Parts: sequence; structure tokens; C-alpha cells
Amino acid sequence: MKIAIAGAAGRMGQMLIAEIARTEGCTLAAALEGPGSNKLGSDAGGGVKIVSDAAAAIGAADTIIDFTVPAATVAHARIAADKGVAMVIGTTGLNPEQTAAVHECAKKTPILWAANMSIGVNVLLSLVEKTASMLDPAKSCRQLRCELTPEMQTVQDSKVPICRVDCRVPRREI
Repeated sequence: MKIAIAGAAGRMGQMLIAEIARTEGCTLAAALEGPGSNKLGSDAGGGVKIVSDAAAAIGAADTIIDFTVPAATVAHARIAADKGVAMVIGTTGLNPEQTAAVHECAKKTPILWAANMSIGVNVLLSLVEKTASMLDPAKSCRQLRCELTPEMQTVQDSKVPICRVDCRVPRREI
């Protein structure tokens, strides 16, 4: 499988490139960064240079893995949809309009999107959802918010983000 990495110079991008190099049957097809990156032209690994031409990078791949910023993710999703390239999105912070744009792109090409790719966090989110469903129906869980503190933001870090569930008893008139 030919894989392009968007956000190739970042911590997650570098980890993904290393994993691709170690995985049989996978090759790094392209490494993508924004036009202002000081890493453009650098070797991302295996002789693949970091480029800013998203259309060319995505077009060279079977799949693009995107860990960038919301605006870039949406642009990459549109290109992937136009070219029929599958996409994995790990970008966080998309607003409702950007989210809707990604959903539209998913109608044309396969997109896997998780705001947090950590197995532990996804298990925790599933457990919270199951636990909330067992609560008294008079209570409603309206919000699940996970926060990743700056000291937790390294790929190697094993700390779990702080998750809060906002469960409140609805107001009743007496």
C-alpha cells in the first residue's frame, strides 16, 4: 500500500513514517507539509522528499494519513475525494462547517476519522458511554470533554487525557 503522510515533519508524522518503513507491504508514497514549512525538500525517509503540493502527494498514494490543522485537513479531504484516495484523519479542532465538509468528502471516498487515535482513550470513551447508558434515566449525560494537558502531548507519553462527563439531573418544577 502506498501511503502519503500530511504533517510529515511533525511528531506524529515522523512516527507514522517510521512505522511505514517497518511495515511489510507499505511504502511511503509522499510526505506533505504546508507551503511555509522549513522542512520542504528534506528527506522524509527512503529518499522521499517533503513537498507542499497536496494534489501531487495525495495523487501518488492509495491512502493519505492526515495529522495537520483543520483547514489543511479539509483541503486534503477534498483532494482525496476527487482522486478516490482513502483517508485517515487524526486532526482535531474542526468546526461544524469543516466537519460537514469532511462528511461530504466521505460520500466519495473512504475516510476513517478519529480525533484521538489512542486505543486507551477510545476504550475509555466507550466505557464512559456504556456507563452513562446505565445511569438513572432521570439523569442525562450531555457532554464528554477530554483534555490533553501540554505535558501529555508527546507520542511516547503513556498518560491518559483527563475526561469529564457532565451528568446533571434535569430541573423540575415543584
